Amino acid sequence: MAQKIRVSINGYGVIGKRVADAVALQDDMELAGIADVVHDYRIRVALERGYAVFSATPEAGSPAEFSGRVPGRQVVRPGHIPGAVNVDWARNLTPPPRRFKSRDVLRQLYQDAGVTPEKEVVVYCRTGARASHDDFVLQLLGYEHVRLYDGPFVEWSAKAVVPVAR
Repeated sequence: MAQKIRVSINGYGVIGKRVADAVALQDDMELAGIADVVHDYRIRVALERGYAVFSATPEAGSPAEFSGRVPGRQVVRPGHIPGAVNVDWARNLTPPPRRFKSRDVLRQLYQDAGVTPEKEVVVYCRTGARASHDDFVLQLLGYEHVRLYDGPFVEWSAKAVVPVAR
């Protein structure tokens, strides 16, 4: 069988839901995921249907937050998980009107940071929203060993028994 067409849905409102459901029924298509800026009943429905959901929330975050110079809201101990590298989610996008950069540019961006396809990659951020954006991009680039940390850095930083690097 020919390679399936990967479809990503931006928004899971009335139209996004219909498109996602239609794609799921097609033999020649694969639903890569749904990106949305809210987490409400619609997103719970998408998750119940087994669809991958990625947040596109543009919450404030930066390399300064990663380094610990600027603590994020609710972060108890500023910094980052030891061994982590910082690829600011906004670097995936062009200047307004925000569009994803080309695959070649994105691939180079992550490889320059040491994030390569053969590595086990766990993405995280302060609350999980920005990390899901990176997870989405890496999935689209074909990275097979990518996982989204099931817990935000806010939670990690509050645990006194785990290390935080600066």
